[in-house]
Amino acid sequence: MEKWVGKDEWQSALSTDYWLIFDWATDNTPSPSEIINLVLLSLWLIKPVRCHVKLHFARGLGSASGENKRSRHLDRFMWVPGTIDPDFTQKEMRQLSRYYRKLASICTTRGRLNDALLLTITGCWSHAWQSSIICHSAAVETILTYSTARGLTFRLAKSYACLTRRSKFKRDKAFKNFRNLYSIRSDLVHGRTFN
Repeated sequence: MEKWVGKDEWQSALSTDYWLIFDWATDNTPSPSEIINLVLLSLWLIKPVRCHVKLHFARGLGSASGENKRSRHLDRFMWVPGTIDPDFTQKEMRQLSRYYRKLASICTTRGRLNDALLLTITGCWSHAWQSSIICHSAAVETILTYSTARGLTFRLAKSYACLTRRSKFKRDKAFKNFRNLYSIRSDLVHGRTFN
Protein backbone atom coordinates (compact mmCIF):
# COMPACT_ATOMS: atom_id res chain seq x y z
CA MET A 1 0.00 0.00 0.00
CA GLU A 2 3.01 2.29 0.37
CA LYS A 3 2.88 3.38 -3.29
CA TRP A 4 -0.58 4.89 -2.80
CA VAL A 5 0.42 7.48 -0.18
CA GLY A 6 3.11 10.08 0.44
CA LYS A 7 6.22 9.31 2.48
CA ASP A 8 5.01 11.27 5.53
CA GLU A 9 1.61 9.56 5.41
CA TRP A 10 3.25 6.15 5.16
CA GLN A 11 5.50 6.83 8.17
CA SER A 12 2.44 8.00 10.09
CA ALA A 13 0.58 4.83 9.09
CA LEU A 14 3.47 2.64 10.28
CA SER A 15 3.42 4.29 13.70
CA THR A 16 -0.33 3.83 14.19
CA ASP A 17 -1.33 2.04 17.41
CA TYR A 18 -4.61 0.60 16.10
CA TRP A 19 -5.69 -0.81 12.77
CA LEU A 20 -9.28 -1.54 11.87
CA ILE A 21 -9.27 -4.53 9.51
CA PHE A 22 -12.41 -6.15 8.15
CA ASP A 23 -13.69 -8.22 5.25
CA TRP A 24 -16.59 -6.78 3.33
CA ALA A 25 -18.71 -8.00 0.43
CA THR A 26 -20.25 -5.49 -1.98
CA ASP A 27 -23.82 -6.45 -1.04
CA ASN A 28 -23.25 -6.02 2.71
CA THR A 29 -24.39 -3.12 4.82
CA PRO A 30 -23.01 -1.11 6.46
CA SER A 31 -20.45 -0.07 3.84
CA PRO A 32 -16.73 0.27 4.69
CA SER A 33 -17.08 4.04 5.17
CA GLU A 34 -20.12 3.52 7.40
CA ILE A 35 -18.19 0.95 9.45
CA ILE A 36 -15.38 3.45 10.00
CA ASN A 37 -17.84 6.19 11.02
CA LEU A 38 -19.69 3.86 13.40
CA VAL A 39 -16.43 2.83 15.08
CA LEU A 40 -15.47 6.48 15.55
CA LEU A 41 -18.94 7.37 16.84
CA SER A 42 -18.86 4.42 19.25
CA LEU A 43 -15.57 5.66 20.66
CA TRP A 44 -16.89 9.22 20.81
CA LEU A 45 -19.88 8.03 22.85
CA ILE A 46 -17.53 6.48 25.40
CA LYS A 47 -15.46 9.65 25.71
CA PRO A 48 -14.15 12.36 23.40
CA VAL A 49 -10.67 11.47 22.18
CA ARG A 50 -8.49 12.82 19.37
CA CYS A 51 -9.05 9.71 17.35
CA HIS A 52 -9.59 9.75 13.61
CA VAL A 53 -9.00 7.65 10.54
CA LYS A 54 -6.48 9.25 8.22
CA LEU A 55 -6.29 6.62 5.53
CA HIS A 56 -8.66 3.96 4.28
CA PHE A 57 -7.25 1.13 2.16
CA ALA A 58 -9.44 -1.26 0.17
CA ARG A 59 -8.13 -4.34 -1.60
CA GLY A 60 -9.83 -6.28 -4.38
CA LEU A 61 -13.43 -5.12 -4.02
CA GLY A 62 -15.94 -6.27 -6.62
CA SER A 63 -14.85 -5.68 -10.20
CA ALA A 64 -11.59 -4.18 -8.90
CA SER A 65 -10.37 -7.57 -7.70
CA GLY A 66 -6.63 -7.46 -7.47
CA GLU A 67 -6.55 -3.66 -7.33
CA ASN A 68 -5.56 -1.65 -4.31
CA LYS A 69 -7.42 1.55 -3.53
CA ARG A 70 -7.01 4.15 -0.86
CA SER A 71 -8.82 7.25 0.27
CA ARG A 72 -8.06 9.98 2.72
CA HIS A 73 -10.57 10.70 5.43
CA LEU A 74 -10.38 14.42 5.92
CA ASP A 75 -13.62 14.56 7.90
CA ARG A 76 -12.85 14.06 11.55
CA PHE A 77 -14.84 14.16 14.69
CA MET A 78 -14.43 17.65 16.06
CA TRP A 79 -13.49 18.30 19.66
CA VAL A 80 -13.36 21.24 21.99
CA PRO A 81 -9.76 21.94 23.09
CA GLY A 82 -9.22 21.00 26.72
CA THR A 83 -12.15 18.57 26.87
CA ILE A 84 -10.61 15.49 25.29
CA ASP A 85 -8.91 12.50 26.87
CA PRO A 86 -5.47 11.78 25.47
CA ASP A 87 -5.92 8.00 25.33
CA PHE A 88 -8.33 5.12 25.74
CA THR A 89 -8.05 1.75 27.48
CA GLN A 90 -8.60 -1.84 26.40
CA LYS A 91 -11.74 -1.89 28.57
CA GLU A 92 -13.06 1.08 26.61
CA MET A 93 -12.22 -0.70 23.35
CA ARG A 94 -14.41 -3.63 24.48
CA GLN A 95 -17.18 -1.13 25.29
CA LEU A 96 -16.67 0.35 21.82
CA SER A 97 -17.35 -3.11 20.38
CA ARG A 98 -20.70 -3.32 22.19
CA TYR A 99 -21.71 0.17 21.07
CA TYR A 100 -20.63 -0.55 17.52
CA ARG A 101 -22.86 -3.64 17.26
CA LYS A 102 -25.88 -1.64 18.41
CA LEU A 103 -25.17 1.25 16.03
CA ALA A 104 -24.54 -1.14 13.13
CA SER A 105 -27.95 -2.75 13.72
CA ILE A 106 -29.52 0.74 13.52
CA CYS A 107 -27.56 1.46 10.34
CA THR A 108 -28.94 -1.62 8.60
CA THR A 109 -32.59 -0.75 9.33
CA ARG A 110 -32.51 2.45 7.24
CA GLY A 111 -35.38 3.91 9.26
CA ARG A 112 -35.96 6.81 11.61
CA LEU A 113 -33.15 5.87 14.01
CA ASN A 114 -30.77 5.59 11.07
CA ASP A 115 -31.72 9.12 10.01
CA ALA A 116 -30.90 10.34 13.53
CA LEU A 117 -27.63 8.41 13.42
CA LEU A 118 -26.58 10.08 10.14
CA LEU A 119 -27.46 13.52 11.51
CA THR A 120 -25.45 12.81 14.67
CA ILE A 121 -22.37 11.76 12.70
CA THR A 122 -22.67 14.83 10.47
CA GLY A 123 -22.92 17.01 13.59
CA CYS A 124 -19.76 15.41 14.98
CA TRP A 125 -17.89 16.19 11.74
CA SER A 126 -19.03 19.77 11.47
CA HIS A 127 -16.32 22.41 11.72
CA ALA A 128 -18.87 25.19 12.31
CA TRP A 129 -20.54 25.12 15.71
CA GLN A 130 -23.80 26.42 14.22
CA SER A 131 -24.03 23.50 11.78
CA SER A 132 -23.15 21.07 14.54
CA ILE A 133 -25.93 22.31 16.80
CA ILE A 134 -28.45 22.21 13.94
CA CYS A 135 -27.51 18.63 13.01
CA HIS A 136 -27.66 17.43 16.62
CA SER A 137 -30.99 19.23 17.11
CA ALA A 138 -32.38 17.58 13.98
CA ALA A 139 -31.21 14.19 15.30
CA VAL A 140 -33.02 14.86 18.58
CA GLU A 141 -36.18 15.86 16.70
CA THR A 142 -35.97 12.69 14.62
CA ILE A 143 -35.83 10.52 17.73
CA LEU A 144 -38.34 12.37 19.90
CA THR A 145 -41.02 13.44 17.41
CA TYR A 146 -44.18 11.34 17.57
CA SER A 147 -46.76 13.70 16.10
CA THR A 148 -47.17 16.48 13.54
CA ALA A 149 -49.50 18.51 15.78
CA ARG A 150 -48.70 22.06 16.90
CA GLY A 151 -46.47 22.65 19.90
CA LEU A 152 -43.33 20.89 18.71
CA THR A 153 -41.03 22.36 21.37
CA PHE A 154 -43.38 21.30 24.17
CA ARG A 155 -43.70 17.75 22.80
CA LEU A 156 -39.94 17.35 22.31
CA ALA A 157 -39.15 18.67 25.79
CA LYS A 158 -41.80 16.41 27.33
CA SER A 159 -40.51 13.30 25.49
CA TYR A 160 -36.93 14.10 26.44
CA ALA A 161 -37.75 14.68 30.12
CA CYS A 162 -39.89 11.54 30.41
CA LEU A 163 -37.29 9.34 28.70
CA THR A 164 -34.29 10.60 30.66
CA ARG A 165 -35.54 11.33 34.21
CA ARG A 166 -37.58 9.37 36.75
CA SER A 167 -38.57 11.78 39.51
CA LYS A 168 -41.03 14.60 38.87
CA PHE A 169 -38.56 17.23 40.10
CA LYS A 170 -35.82 16.00 37.74
CA ARG A 171 -38.28 15.68 34.83
CA ASP A 172 -39.43 19.27 35.34
CA LYS A 173 -35.82 20.47 35.38
CA ALA A 174 -34.95 18.42 32.26
CA PHE A 175 -38.05 19.81 30.52
CA LYS A 176 -36.96 23.39 31.27
CA ASN A 177 -33.35 22.74 30.23
CA PHE A 178 -34.45 21.18 26.95
CA ARG A 179 -36.70 24.14 26.13
CA ASN A 180 -33.82 26.54 26.82
CA LEU A 181 -31.46 24.57 24.58
CA TYR A 182 -34.10 24.30 21.87
CA SER A 183 -34.53 28.07 21.88
CA ILE A 184 -30.81 28.33 21.00
CA ARG A 185 -31.45 26.02 18.05
CA SER A 186 -34.38 28.22 17.02
CA ASP A 187 -32.20 31.35 17.16
CA LEU A 188 -29.74 29.67 14.80
CA VAL A 189 -32.37 28.41 12.37
CA HIS A 190 -34.06 31.81 12.20
CA GLY A 191 -30.83 33.76 11.69
CA ARG A 192 -30.48 35.19 15.19
CA THR A 193 -26.95 33.89 15.84
CA PHE A 194 -26.07 37.21 17.51
CA ASN A 195 -28.25 36.02 20.42
